[in-house]
Amino acid sequence: MEISKDQLESILKTVEKMNVVELQYKYVRSVDTRDWKTSVDVFHRDGVLYVVEAGEKKLIGGKPEIEGFFREIASRDFIFARHSISNPVVSVDGDNAFFKSYYHTTFLHDTFTKVIFGYYDDKLAKEEGQWKLTEKQIIMGWSDFLIPLKELKINK
Repeated sequence: MEISKDQLESILKTVEKMNVVELQYKYVRSVDTRDWKTSVDVFHRDGVLYVVEAGEKKLIGGKPEIEGFFREIASRDFIFARHSISNPVVSVDGDNAFFKSYYHTTFLHDTFTKVIFGYYDDKLAKEEGQWKLTEKQIIMGWSDFLIPLKELKINK
């Protein structure tokens, strides 16, 4: 069975899309595990980070500011965090890619749990053959949801 040129190109594009998604999984796991070095490493050497809240796009900055941003998150007093991304949409055009997804994050603290919903809108490019974030937008959707732990009922 032979594979046509179009079929091969389709397979290769699918592999690249999966590599982009894998980078996003690496990113969310690094934040959850307080691995700020990996959180920074997923960015392109010229990458920038934005946080968008209430429609206002705030530039965090380039690599030095991104490092400070993730170091600060890693130093917070949560017991653990879990990110999930869903509904990813990936497009690849040569050595450039675009990624959009929803995210939901849960931060468990000693006395409460904080839940955040939003979405990512990212641009990527290849750097030394590897996908890296050239622009990451963390778009805050809803983050005012706190659950006091004493209110939770656990079935045994």
